[in-house]
Amino acid sequence: MKIQLAIVSIFCSLLLLFAACSQSAKTDEKDRELIEKENELLKKENELLKKEQELSQKDVGENQQAQTEKTGKELRFLADLKGEYPHDVKLLENAVLQKRLKKMLGERYGFVKSIWEVETPIEIENGMMYTWAMQAHSGGDPGAVIMADLNKDVLYVGIRENGEGKLYSEDGSEAPQRLKDWAVE
Repeated sequence: MKIQLAIVSIFCSLLLLFAACSQSAKTDEKDRELIEKENELLKKENELLKKEQELSQKDVGENQQAQTEKTGKELRFLADLKGEYPHDVKLLENAVLQKRLKKMLGERYGFVKSIWEVETPIEIENGMMYTWAMQAHSGGDPGAVIMADLNKDVLYVGIRENGEGKLYSEDGSEAPQRLKDWAVE
C-alpha cells in the first residue's frame, strides 16, 4: 500500500508539475505576443512621428521661403544687427549669409573666416551694412570687409592680403565706394 501511495503521490506531483509548466508556457507565449504587439505599435508610432517631423520641417522651409519671397530680400535680417559684433551674433555662421559668401568667394571664404579675429561692430547706414575684421596683431593685413546692400539684396566683400586688396561682388555690379576706398588704404 505504501508503494501504491508513493506511486499515486508521484503521479499527482508530476501532474501538478506538468500543469504548472503548461500554464507557465502559455503565460510566456501570451507575454511574448503582447510584447510583439507593443513593439509593432511603437514602430508605427515612431513612423508617424517621423512623418509629422518631416511635414513640420517642410512647413518651416516653405514659410521661410515664402517670407523671403514676400520681401525679396534675404539679407534684411542684417538691419537688426546694427551695433552688434559679428562674433557675438555668429554672423559668419548664419546659414543664409554663409551659403551666399561661399558661393561668391569659393575657397577664399575659409581664408576670410580664418582671419576674422579683431572686428568692428556692424554698421548700417543708408541701407548698407558694413563690417570689417583683421587677423590679430596684423595691422590690417590680412583683413576683410563684408558689405551688403540691403535694398538690392547684394553682398560685397573686400579681402586684403600681402598689401593687395581684391573686391568681390555677388552680382558682378560695381563695389560700393566705401569698399573701394578701403581696398586702396
